[in-house]
Amino acid sequence: MLDIATAGLLIAATCGFAAAGLYAGRRESRDLDSYLVARGRYGAGTGAASLLASAFGAWLLFSPAEAATWGGGVALLGYGLGSAAPRLAMIPLGVRLRRWMPEGHSLVEFVRVRYGTALYLAVLVVMIGYLAVILAAEATATAKLIGAVSGLPAWLPAGVTLLAALIYTGVGGLSASIVTDRQQMALIAPFLVLLLGVGVYVALTAPEAQANRGPGLALGNAQAWETAGALFLAILFTNILNQGLWQRVFAVRDERAVRASMGWSAAIAGPVVMLVGAFGVLHGALGLDAPSVALIAVAQTALPAWAMTLLAVLGVALVLSSMDTALNALSSLVVVAGRTARPHWTRPRLLRLGTAASALAALAALVVAIQGWSVLYLFLCADLLCAAMAVPVFAGLYLPGYGARLALVSFAGGLAAGLAVFPGPAMSGGSLLGAFALAAGVPLALAPLCRLSGGRFDAARLAREVAAYTD
Repeated sequence: MLDIATAGLLIAATCGFAAAGLYAGRRESRDLDSYLVARGRYGAGTGAASLLASAFGAWLLFSPAEAATWGGGVALLGYGLGSAAPRLAMIPLGVRLRRWMPEGHSLVEFVRVRYGTALYLAVLVVMIGYLAVILAAEATATAKLIGAVSGLPAWLPAGVTLLAALIYTGVGGLSASIVTDRQQMALIAPFLVLLLGVGVYVALTAPEAQANRGPGLALGNAQAWETAGALFLAILFTNILNQGLWQRVFAVRDERAVRASMGWSAAIAGPVVMLVGAFGVLHGALGLDAPSVALIAVAQTALPAWAMTLLAVLGVALVLSSMDTALNALSSLVVVAGRTARPHWTRPRLLRLGTAASALAALAALVVAIQGWSVLYLFLCADLLCAAMAVPVFAGLYLPGYGARLALVSFAGGLAAGLAVFPGPAMSGGSLLGAFALAAGVPLALAPLCRLSGGRFDAARLAREVAAYTD
């Protein structure tokens, strides 16, 4: 009976968000430009809410708490700072790119004009691949979340949420994602407050929590410090290459809104991640043995089954908020690439191309979720690619003499250096922090070579060559 109720609530919640997204998308996505970036349509408040909802995926209920079960406060520090840093970095990066490319839709357009075809294709593949990994991770987390409180098969929660997000983002584009982000935050905020209240209640009333300290701050744990540093770098580099964030740079009204939305989302995201992750410390203090679902395990000590079911279904808002962002971002990259390669293609044809790519990615994510595979290593590999790519891409925003050849050499050198010390699939050997530090550090060390170049990039080309899509 409980499984039937869980399935009913899950379907009702996803259908509600899908209906809202379809309504907003049909009303506001009038042309291709509106569909892709909803240019200048939203204020700082909506922008911040959308950024937070997009960031707070289902991973929030699992990864920080699991890391804290062995790394304590040090691991949480890495997660918290890593969640805030990309949004702070996007303030100067986003403002500058808006000035140079006011009619832009994506970071890849800047890369194409600034560096040419080779790096453009490399960045495009990495950004699309990373979004596909996010989808797989969110679908897997959905199955894990609902599976922790019910006996529903993995395909049902993963498939329902993927299908709902695919439908409303496919029809409504970015406006559908942003409008539903606002509504999802209206559920996510009290949901997180309720969760934290449960954690405080357990900490104050459970005898085990009074007697034990769990992993605590883990200040003397060298491995925890190394992992915290790796988490910080990985989250930073992947997010500044995340199309979902770049869409929202162009979606807000002006530069002031960019600064405010990114600043507020950074100020809120970091502390929330650390507070939710503290369930991992509490998990250790209670003597529980379920680190991969530490938060769920702690909550189950205080809540009845029906309350856990309600919390899990509310948690679907977390899933959809990041899932729809990834699907829409992936579709938009494919549409931009299609328009670049085939300028004469019509809006319907480009949208069909983007929707087909999103559907394939969603199907692959569903397969991963059903199998229950871990996508952690895939995430880390994509993170390493982004770490090697970040400096070459963004150096072109600040160094006029930084050319395509130096960018490609720097990317290849950073990636090779990072791979040399990257841990194996079983996370054995090597150094995760060392890999990320080398991947970003080698391109940074090579950047001064741009002074040897005789050429200088004309930033005015971006405004001339990147135009709005009005059809």
